[in-house]
Amino acid sequence: MFVFTGNILPGVQPETVEAVFWEEMEALKTESVSDYELDKVNNKYESGVVFGEINAMNKAMNLGYYEMLGDLELINREVEIHNSVTKEEIRDAAQKIFRREKCSTLMYLKNNGN
Repeated sequence: MFVFTGNILPGVQPETVEAVFWEEMEALKTESVSDYELDKVNNKYESGVVFGEINAMNKAMNLGYYEMLGDLELINREVEIHNSVTKEEIRDAAQKIFRREKCSTLMYLKNNGN
């Protein structure tokens, strides 16, 4: 499941924002992400994993999660597995996942007292 969120600026129509989201999803389906973008995501993911391991509770939760999956050793390869994803795999997954007929949209709109 993917969740996309955003805050709508005053004067911008919700339909406009939704269209922009779809443009970005279509770009993921047809264009390769840049090396820079892929490196940035990989670095952010790795730093999140490393800093998450500082807290004993997070480490215990992760150990429990991988034990539940049936392969405790995966915890030691999590970053490696994440970083092995290729641009082509991202594009292929986007083509399968980002389809309008599989989308649910929920918008919270401010009530101006009307």
